[in-house]
Parts: sequence; C-alpha cells; structure tokens
Amino acid sequence: MGITAKVTSNCFRDGKSTPCPFPDDFVIDEVRGPMLKMKYIGNEQKYKQFWDWLKECCEYPDMLRANEFVSSWRDFYTFQDALKAVGVQHFPMLLKHLPDGDDRGITSAEEAVPALEEIAYFKSLDAVDVSAVLVDTEREQDVSKGSNVLGGALTMDRVSGFDLGFDDDGFFVRDRWELNRELFRAMRVQQTVINPEDYLVEYRDLDTGRVFQCSAPFGQMIAGDDGLPRAYLKTFHVELRQVAPTRYAYILDPLIRVFEASVETGNAVRWS
Repeated sequence: MGITAKVTSNCFRDGKSTPCPFPDDFVIDEVRGPMLKMKYIGNEQKYKQFWDWLKECCEYPDMLRANEFVSSWRDFYTFQDALKAVGVQHFPMLLKHLPDGDDRGITSAEEAVPALEEIAYFKSLDAVDVSAVLVDTEREQDVSKGSNVLGGALTMDRVSGFDLGFDDDGFFVRDRWELNRELFRAMRVQQTVINPEDYLVEYRDLDTGRVFQCSAPFGQMIAGDDGLPRAYLKTFHVELRQVAPTRYAYILDPLIRVFEASVETGNAVRWS
C-alpha cells in the first residue's frame, strides 16, 4: 500500500480519443476522473465495455496523462519529516496539499506550479536533514535508515510487548504495554543469545557496560553450526549522517512528473 498520483489527459476534450460507447453517461470528474454516471449494479457488462474502451481510447492508457506510484506511506512520512527539518516556511504548498493519509483529495494545476518551485528549492540544497542509520558493525553494512514512524520501532514483539528500534539517540527497547517505558538504550550494542530455545538475549551497551536481558531478539535469527538459533546482528551501532536531497529522488521524480502533467494539461492531480 502507498500513494498513487494521477492526472487525466485532455484527449477526450480535444477530440483525440475514440467515441465513448456511452456518451450520455460519460463524465470526467475532477476527483474520480473518467467515469459513468449510471449505477454499477445492473450495468456490469456496460461498465466492462467502458473500462475496456478507457484502456485504449487514446494514446494515454486509461486516459491518464500521468499515473505514478509515489512511495509507501512510511517513506512518504520520512520525506515530510525532511521537509519540516529544512523549514515549513519553505514548503507551504507541499506540506498543505500532499496527502496525509486521511484526506487525499486533489491538487489543482494552479497549486502544482508553486509545488514544483518548492521541489526545485529542496533539490538545490546540499543537505536536508541529519538522519540516524543503524549499522552492522561486524560487517560494516547499513541495516536501516531512521524514521519517525512508530517512534522509530522496527520490531514489535507481541509476546513481551517490547518495541525494538532506533532513533537519533541510539538503539532502544521500550515496553509498549507500560506507556512506552524505556528499558534499554545505547549507541553501540552487542547482542548475545543466552538461551536459544527461549530466544533469551542479552543487550550490552559497549560504551557503559550496562546489560539488559529479554526474550525479544533484534533482527534475524539464523541457525548456528549446532543447529540452534543465533543472532545475525551480533554488534551494531547507530550513526548520525547528513542526508542529501538525492536520497528522496525516488519520491521527487514521480512528484515532478505528475505536477508537470498537471500544469501542462490544466487538470488536477488526484491522490489515492
């Protein structure tokens, strides 16, 4: 699941599409796009005929000048956090009119113009944020990039009620059932399996020596040479790194395409 953005083409308006099989019932709704006014129940075959026509009625499939998958909601919220970190005053259009999960709505062609300008400003920056990164110390590999979604939790253990994750202040273990009471936190961590059968692990703060034991291992468990479970992540740490705008290119590029299509056609961007 994620965010999709669509812009209707003008091929029907400009006489560049084949005739609709049901012209008296055909409308292009600003929010829903090309549609039939007739009820679906009892007209299933007509709707099938309409949808088949819509796929090939003009040079743009489904009469869509742009049809883009933007990102997952998790990634999109991280992008919004980056906009806010730069400064909300720089992105009034993007922060107000991009979907928020409840009211996805539309963005008009007039609003698309400043949205493109705000994206251009964002892309011009050397760095847009400082982000926490979880690193596998032993293998010197990045494991995960930080996110404010779920307060940084990556693992939510259903048995213990413990949430495990990381943020700018390091790796943490929280008790979700006790109002997110923090049980352990460290920037550099060693994870040791104490009892493989019960998945009992010990977390050690490599800076202070503090230890914490629980039955909520972090990361993937693998079979050791003896066939018993072992933690794949034995030592890991959290780094703070500057984030370049290119990190969000996979979100910015489809946004640019849909906003440009909106400006070109004069039609709104429809979010879903």
